[in-house]
Amino acid sequence: MKKAFKRTFLITLILIVVYFGSILLFFTKSHGMNFFSGESGENGNSTSILMLGVDSLNSNDGGNSRSDTMMLLNYNKGSNTFSIVSIPRDTRTVIPGRANKERINHAYAYGGAELSLQVVNNLLGTNIKNYLVVDYGLVEKIVDVMGGVKVEVPQDMHYEDPTANPPLYIDLKQGEQVLNGDESLQLLRFRGYPTADLGRVQVQQAFMSSFLGKVKSPLTVAKLPLLVKAYGENSNSNVSLNTLFNLFMGSLKVSDDGIQGYTLPGEPQMIGGVSYFINYDQQSRELIDQIMN
Repeated sequence: MKKAFKRTFLITLILIVVYFGSILLFFTKSHGMNFFSGESGENGNSTSILMLGVDSLNSNDGGNSRSDTMMLLNYNKGSNTFSIVSIPRDTRTVIPGRANKERINHAYAYGGAELSLQVVNNLLGTNIKNYLVVDYGLVEKIVDVMGGVKVEVPQDMHYEDPTANPPLYIDLKQGEQVLNGDESLQLLRFRGYPTADLGRVQVQQAFMSSFLGKVKSPLTVAKLPLLVKAYGENSNSNVSLNTLFNLFMGSLKVSDDGIQGYTLPGEPQMIGGVSYFINYDQQSRELIDQIMN
């Protein structure tokens, strides 16, 4: 079940990006623009992209936003494997221009995707060139365009944080229901589970399974113009179309056993009253070297 979900999630994510990206490329070139002129992310047999999910409704504006999710996606052509390395957002590290070490997710607020990419490269000893940023607005708009997503809300959910970006007001009832875009964001951003992050991951996976089922529906074709508009407005990337295409083609050849998920080696630690994730530098670099080479 877990491997099947990972494969479906990965392939469909890349398919959506490539499919929408191809249409965007056609539209933007016809207007004298090109959103996909970035450098190739390929390095020998390895292709890597830093994927960032930001706690904002605008992926093109760093502002005070932080990267809520940070993952390194790598396709190794030699071993025919896909690897997803989760980088805990509380990872304590050096951020250029800051006096003291901070959580890695702060980098996005200080310098957007470019600084986040620089910090990750410094942390892991890599030379990744490409990033893909997706914000809350993409999920909200696509869910509304698709007519909502049916999910099982596992418990009553109530929480407010008017200072969040965007402001967070969660009010969901337990039970199976069709959630619109705003309600879907409430579900995905809720954290008050008895099993903490494990509960959040399980709910997000269930939501994603239902969401992907709707996106892959033949009815999606009729809604492509609205979906493409949402994609263009709520994602930000320097990935070349050729790199995306190669990732997609590679994903079709990878077996279930060839898709692996990792988290950087390390441990939580309180420093100065702040909770951090302390990365095991040597072990992390060995892991990345094994994946990429």
